[in-house]
Amino acid sequence: MEFENQTQCLNCGKTLNTAYCGHCGQQKPQRITFKSLLLLIQRGTIEFKSPLLKTILGLTIRPAELCREYLDGRRINFFNPARYAFWLVTFTMIFAAFLKVNMIDVGFENYDTDVQNLQNFDRVKTMLQSGLVYFFFISAFMMAMVAKLFFWKEKYNVFELYVVSLLLSGHLYFLSILLLAIGQYSNIYGQSVILIASILYPAIVIARIYSPTKPLNYIKSLLAAGLGFVIATIMFAFIAAVITGYLGSDDTKVNAASSEKGAPAIHQDM
Repeated sequence: MEFENQTQCLNCGKTLNTAYCGHCGQQKPQRITFKSLLLLIQRGTIEFKSPLLKTILGLTIRPAELCREYLDGRRINFFNPARYAFWLVTFTMIFAAFLKVNMIDVGFENYDTDVQNLQNFDRVKTMLQSGLVYFFFISAFMMAMVAKLFFWKEKYNVFELYVVSLLLSGHLYFLSILLLAIGQYSNIYGQSVILIASILYPAIVIARIYSPTKPLNYIKSLLAAGLGFVIATIMFAFIAAVITGYLGSDDTKVNAASSEKGAPAIHQDM
C-alpha cells in the first residue's frame, strides 16, 4: 500500500492537491504504525477537542454560548445535533430496558383505573415505548414553534430554534440516565426533578441566546418552555388515547366475531 505519491483522494476519487481533500475533507492517509495507532486510540477516547466531548461539556457549562455559536455558523467543532439527540434518547431507552424500567409506565401512573384495566394496556405501553424516539423529534419541533411565537421578532427562525431544542432536549437525557442509574427515575422525586429541569434549562438557554439578554427574555422563554412542555404532554396523552381506543375497538370486534361463531371470547390476563 503506497500512500506517499497518491494524486487522487482514496475516499471520493477527486484530485488531491493538499494534505486534505477539498471535496470530502478526508486527510491524506498514511500507513498505520504503532505510533499512529496509539494516537488514533488517544484521539478516540480522551481527545478533549473532539466534537462530541466539546458538545457535552458545552451544553453542561455554557449551553447558551454553544447554541449561539452553532446557529451563527461555527459548527465544525460541535457534534451533529440530530445525531446527538438520537444517540442519547436511544441509549437511555436501552439502558432503561437493561434495568427493566419501562419509561412509559411513569406516564400512566395517574391514569384512571378503567384505563389500567383494559386488556390491551400492555400493548399500548409497548407501542408508545417503541415510538418514543419519533415522539421526541416531534415534540422538540413543537417546542421550537412555541419558542418562535414568543420571539417572533428575533433573528432565529423556527428551524434554527429546532436545532437548539434538539440539543437541549437531548442533553437533558443525561439527567434521565443518572436517575436510572441511581434507581430514582420512576418515583415522584425523580419525575419532579425531570419536570423542573425540562422547563428551567431550555428557558434559561433560549433567553440567553439572544444578545443582548433582556429581563423580558427570561419571562418569555419561561412561558414558552412551560407551554411547550404542556403541549408535548397533551400530544403524548392524545396519542396514547388514540392507540388505546384503536386497540380496544379491535379487540371488541375480534371477541364479537368469536361469539357469533359460538367460540369463547379471547381474554388476556394482565
